Amino acid sequence: GGKKKKKGKGISELFNAIIDRIPPPKGNIEASPRVLLYDSFWDAHRGVVCLVFVKDGCLRVGDTVGLYHSNREFVVQECGVIMPHLQPMDMLRQGQVGYMMANVRDPAQIIIGDTIYLVKNRKLMGSKFSLETTQFQEVKSKTEEVTPFTTLHRNKCMVFACLYPVVSEEYNKLRAKIKTLMLEDASVKMEEISNETLGAGFRCGFLGVLHMEVFRQRLEDESGVQVIVAAPTITYKAIRKHDQQEFIIESPEEYPENPGVMQLFLQPMVRVTVMFPAKFLDDMLRLLTHTGGVEEELNYVGQNLDTIVCKYKFPLNKIVTDFYSSVHSITHGLGSFDYEECGWEPIDLVQVRILINKKSIGPLSVLCEREKAMHIGRTLCEKLADVISRELFEVNIQAVLGGKIIAKRRLQAHRKNVLEKAGKIIGQGDMTRKRKLLDAQKEGKKRMKEIGNVKVPQSAFMAVLKIN
Repeated sequence: GGKKKKKGKGISELFNAIIDRIPPPKGNIEASPRVLLYDSFWDAHRGVVCLVFVKDGCLRVGDTVGLYHSNREFVVQECGVIMPHLQPMDMLRQGQVGYMMANVRDPAQIIIGDTIYLVKNRKLMGSKFSLETTQFQEVKSKTEEVTPFTTLHRNKCMVFACLYPVVSEEYNKLRAKIKTLMLEDASVKMEEISNETLGAGFRCGFLGVLHMEVFRQRLEDESGVQVIVAAPTITYKAIRKHDQQEFIIESPEEYPENPGVMQLFLQPMVRVTVMFPAKFLDDMLRLLTHTGGVEEELNYVGQNLDTIVCKYKFPLNKIVTDFYSSVHSITHGLGSFDYEECGWEPIDLVQVRILINKKSIGPLSVLCEREKAMHIGRTLCEKLADVISRELFEVNIQAVLGGKIIAKRRLQAHRKNVLEKAGKIIGQGDMTRKRKLLDAQKEGKKRMKEIGNVKVPQSAFMAVLKIN
């Protein structure tokens, strides 16, 4: 077998068998073009390269085509077959598999599984010197004239996080790489955001915490850009007392300085449907109740009634971090859940600010319910004290609620013996000289504390992510 493969024996017979035994693709070459977009990849010079299968009609260079689910229109710049290099052709006919380029620079505009249809016939043939004589039926109303290959349902994101480049100048590089990876992983959602402390970044949605970690690692490995993952942000609403005006709060920094002028705060609610084997009922009910869910429905289904489907109502902020991972952990990967938005409900919302040496660190601050503020503030201080490195000056970590310190931790400064130089004690028995050196060190540390920048590691932001 090995020698025959190396010499290419049997290749002709194999191709003949494929032609004889496998039926040709079904379709109509004279019908209006209908093309399946089944994959894509990124070309640094030419943008998105779409891999396509022509079901009906022909896909030609110069045709204006539309994408059914993306609601976009493009002019076909190039099409052809893969051999395995890209071999340009004037057109792809019914039944052919190949590629298409349309100068698409934003990968978010391409959805795998989308249906491509004809919007406008080209006027000139591929040679550019003669008029095109073959005219296919143009689509005027896609909803009435186009039958999509499939109805696309994008995966719902279960975990949200904010990504920022460590070096702000690498923002565009990080943005380009995220969009490139989104071509390969359509389950990731991304929107651009800005933060006073960390600068411009991205709010991204993932299927789970592990998915987020793998995506971040790929970003750093393939782009060379170091990334900070900050806590996810939930959108809240605030209603002002005197005029009932509605304000949107998308981050802790946007929390009103004087919350007393607000009549109430509102939080988004979701209805969660969870499906899992009945043997995990006790543990799952414990998770659902502990997470703050309110039971609406619980049913036994399946032939042997060995599967449970239950519906719970949750505040959205309860499920955006590791709820998905908890469900999978308890059910050993056999459980699943889905969610849908179901309005807004009042919440006693407060802002817990984190101060490091009296400097507010926005991305480490959190929005939470008042009754949980003390616990969250204390936990944050303890976690940050564990991950922030000691400096040559004292580091004070404080959690503040409405101007009042509700928790704090202090990191002692590294001690340096200023009385020792080159292994010898300075001043020997002269206490005046020793006191002068010690006072100078004390004054120097005081100045360092006032102007020193504490390095906040990635693990600090991850600590907030997990606490949230």
